[in-house]
Parts: sequence; structure tokens; C-alpha cells
Amino acid sequence: MISTNSIPRYSSLKLFFSILAIALANVITPNVLGQGWTNQTSSTYWALSGVAAIDSNNCWVVGEDGTILHTTNGGSTWTTQTSGTNSPLTYVTFLNDSVGWVGGYGTILKTTNGGTVWNLIPNIAAYGITAITFVDSSNGWFVGGYPYCGIIRHTTNGGNTWVTQDSLVPLSFYGVAFVNDSTGWAVGDSCSIFRTTNRGNTWVEQHYTVNGSWLGCVSFSDERHGWVVGDRGVILHTTNGGETFVADKPSVSLPKKFELLNNYPNPFNSTTHISFSLPTASQVKLTIYDALGRELKTIVNEKLNPGFHNAVWNASSVGSGVYFVKMSAGNYNTTKKIVLLK
Repeated sequence: MISTNSIPRYSSLKLFFSILAIALANVITPNVLGQGWTNQTSSTYWALSGVAAIDSNNCWVVGEDGTILHTTNGGSTWTTQTSGTNSPLTYVTFLNDSVGWVGGYGTILKTTNGGTVWNLIPNIAAYGITAITFVDSSNGWFVGGYPYCGIIRHTTNGGNTWVTQDSLVPLSFYGVAFVNDSTGWAVGDSCSIFRTTNRGNTWVEQHYTVNGSWLGCVSFSDERHGWVVGDRGVILHTTNGGETFVADKPSVSLPKKFELLNNYPNPFNSTTHISFSLPTASQVKLTIYDALGRELKTIVNEKLNPGFHNAVWNASSVGSGVYFVKMSAGNYNTTKKIVLLK
């Protein structure tokens, strides 16, 4: 399946707001306040995909190979914390300088001492977790994706045990946000938005009109004001709790170069979106290879117009592991790693 004019490169609103929070707190020290960023040394070469700051000094970052980094001095130095897992970690959330959670597909870790010790929460591996949120030390939710369609789980004891909530519809969910222990939103495939006002016991779909295939993340500052982002550069904003959403689609110009963008989500559970840009009309080929270099499938092989494009790879027929996607267009050839976790 392929759709055009898709721009999911900024699809993680959670990551955006986390980085913004760090900048405002001077964790990443600007050269001129509000006008620049300073590069900091992370002490790792693994890709990093989640960040959470609680004040101007304390911040945690997570990424591939179970990487967890922590700074207590605004990022001047970063210390590696032992996660006890080699699984990719894609999200992190902290309530204070002691209590926090990190995780990825099928993995949730919890700390009560700022990350000195991380404990694996059991009986999670069967779930395709895509996002997690906590509003206090007891109440949290996670959502899941394909093939665990519509999965939403709730904990009232800090993640020690999880209870199944309304499975909604057969959709993958990529984002979840709660503003208190009652009111929250979940977003995902088919640009769906669902809201609960009773701790997730029931969920009601919120309707609006927008072009796109999926919504990747949601963030609310209170019960009325929130944002959702997703496919094709979509940004949705509400000032009434989602009763109505206003679509704010950034102006899109033609790309200036050939580029294979990062797939979303990554790691993924069976289905992932692979985006790329074309400055001119080109014959494009996207091919999937396994870790041994064997060709598995060609998902795009056609001439496409200039613009941003999105292809979908359904990996339900292959097992968990590291795979590679190769893009060829004219003289442009590049390969990127993608991780499948079931």
C-alpha cells in the first residue's frame, strides 16, 4: 500500500514537547536564549528516541539496545544506567526525581530511586506496546498496536498489574495521554481519536475530517487544550476537549533532495510506515532484506511524482528481528535498519 504527500517525520508530539520542555528549562543550553541549540555528548552511538525532563538539571533519555542515560547537571555530563535489557526502549516518563517508567514493545521497566535500579514489570511481553502514560505513582495506561488491535491497559498500582479496558475497534493505537486519573485520549490508525472521562472504562470516538492514514501522538495541557499529530503533516488542535478539532496543516513545498526517512513506528509490531522524498519524478524501488542480506519483498517499484510519499510494510509473515529497507531512485541508493518486535 502506498500513499503520497505523507510527512510523518515529526509525528511524535510527545518527543517534540519533551525536547521543548528541555530547551525551556535550559537543559540543552541555547547559544542565544530561544535562538539556538548546543550539541551535548551522549556517550553512546545507539539511536535515542525518548526523552523526559523534570527540571533544569534532571533528564532521562532512552534508545536502542536498552540504553538509558541520565543527567543531573543540565546535560553537561550523561551517565549510563543499567536497564537489564537489550530491547529497544522508545518511551520514558517520570513523575519526580525518583519514580519513572521506560519501555518499548513488550517491555516496561520501573524505578523508584531515579534509575539507580530498574525493575522489569512481569507479564507484559505478550502486548505490543506503543505508548505509555502515568498521572501519578499509581494510575497509568498503555496502548498497543497491530496485531493487538485496540489494546488499552490500565494499572492502579504503579504498573505491577494491568487490567484490560475497552478494546474499541480493530485499530492500532500509537499515542495515549491523560490529564488526570479520569480524562484521557488515545489515537492511532485511520486517524482515529478516542476519549474517556471515566478512567478508561468506556471510550467514545471524536469525529473530525482530515486527510491521512494515522495519528502518531497526542498531548493535552488540561481537559480542554490539546494537540494531535500524524500522517501527511497533520496537526490537530482543540480548545474544547476534542468536541471539535481544527486542522493546521503546514505549507508543503517540494523536497529538495532524495531521502529515505525513518520508518514509523520503529521498533514496530507487524506494520510500519516507510516514508521517502523525491525532488523530481523518479522510478522508485523499496526493497526489504533480512539480516543475512536476503531479499524478502519489494513494496514499491513504480514511477512516482515529486513529493513526499509513504509506503506500508506488513511484516506479519516474518519473525522478530532486524531488517533493512533499501531505497533506489535514479542515482540515489541508501539503506536503513528497521526493528520488528512481536
